[in-house]
Amino acid sequence: MTPASVVESKRDPRIDVLRGIALLMIFVDHIPGNTLGSVTLRNFGFSDAAEVFVLLAGMSAVLAFGRVFEREGARSGLRRIVLRLVRIYLFQIGLLLTTLAIVLMWTTYHQLQPTLVAPILNAPVSGIARGFTLQAVPAYLDILPLYLVLLLPWTPCAAAWSVDSWLHRHKREPDAQSVGFSVYACFAVMAVIYLVSGLSKVHDSGLEWFHGGNIESKLVKDALSPIFFDYKWKATIWLVQHHAPDYVFTIIGTVGLIVELGYVTVLFSRTAQIIMPIAALGVHVGILVFQHILFPDLLMLQLIFLNVDWVTNFCGRHFRTGDRAASAQVRNDIPPRLLSYLPAVATALMVAIFFVAWVWSVEYYPLSSWQMYSYAQPKGPLHYLKVIATLENGRSIVIPTRDFSPAWLPSGRDILARVFRTTRHSEKFDAFLSFYVQRRNRNLMFGSPITRMEIQLWRWNYLVDPNDPRFGWAIGVYPYDVPSKPSPSR
Repeated sequence: MTPASVVESKRDPRIDVLRGIALLMIFVDHIPGNTLGSVTLRNFGFSDAAEVFVLLAGMSAVLAFGRVFEREGARSGLRRIVLRLVRIYLFQIGLLLTTLAIVLMWTTYHQLQPTLVAPILNAPVSGIARGFTLQAVPAYLDILPLYLVLLLPWTPCAAAWSVDSWLHRHKREPDAQSVGFSVYACFAVMAVIYLVSGLSKVHDSGLEWFHGGNIESKLVKDALSPIFFDYKWKATIWLVQHHAPDYVFTIIGTVGLIVELGYVTVLFSRTAQIIMPIAALGVHVGILVFQHILFPDLLMLQLIFLNVDWVTNFCGRHFRTGDRAASAQVRNDIPPRLLSYLPAVATALMVAIFFVAWVWSVEYYPLSSWQMYSYAQPKGPLHYLKVIATLENGRSIVIPTRDFSPAWLPSGRDILARVFRTTRHSEKFDAFLSFYVQRRNRNLMFGSPITRMEIQLWRWNYLVDPNDPRFGWAIGVYPYDVPSKPSPSR
């Protein structure tokens, strides 16, 4: 066995370390009231450690089975994957039956009613049949079917080998021109998103956007009901309490708008491809500090402007020892060929669709007119929302908006505000709160069961009383009393 093959057969320790950290975070997140839970990944983005673990598991599957496809061919690789799928499926069935047996014996002995697996035990024949076909999977047992999905897409998206390269064995390797245009298409998507976001502000607010009161009102409202990082000291509140002049907020809004409108220059200037991502990174850090909103996707997408070949060669020259040279990501010795019109037409069509969505104010995922914060907001009293939960031990806590569901974070405040637009109770919203309470009470997330929830509408006139320690007062309450459960018969 050659040294190269020995190295190639080793596991990648970086993936194992990151996967271990992700598992540790998942473990911490499942312990109610754990102090370490405040610093895990779920507090700083739209995903948590489980998504990281899934990503790393997929990478591990690619590294493990990709070499089999390269070394032994597609037939042998598919056979290995089918065997692994069967093995994982058998483990899943074994865990399901074991869990059902333990729950059945425990609930029968203690005369309790099952909860998580009740639908399966109440109709055992159809329930177990649905469990065998993976249609009904108890909570915390749904990770193994995920591995089935991870292994089904058995080839990675790479130039080295993929389904495409397997079907087209004589296809030429990608040259600098073709790969460069693919990167340029990514630049176009980023540029259009920032551009239409800036255009929405200019169109909807006009010159009002540059008024300090407009920016100040937006920042204060976000600081009062933060999505991320609800720390005690808030930069925006500090500026208000210290009577910061309007031009400070005008500068903040102007810099953000210039970066959004100027981002399109990355399509035409190499210098802009260095400057604008750094400027956008600074803007997003400012958004996080002043508005408590984190855009991890847009932050990471700034890395598409990073010249990987340059970084690799720089690190190779300054940090590596020996004669090993850094290898380029794209082969430049391949003679360029005429680029097909199809990628160019597809990119142009994509950009045109983005602009049409902006002109017609389309809000239908994945299309958007990017009108967040685009309308002018007068300086004056503000209304904001609080979600208060009363626990069984008598303690009251504030529930952050992100705790409900990451999926509704972009419009969570609007959803909560709807309950104050009618005088009647909303059955749908009560059902939503009921599901949330059941989920949190199941694992005692707050150390004690929730007995009551309130959606409170607050008003604060920060111009008259900027140093109010309560930041205003409640002017409306939407109550929800958790139904009491009857005690189980003994």
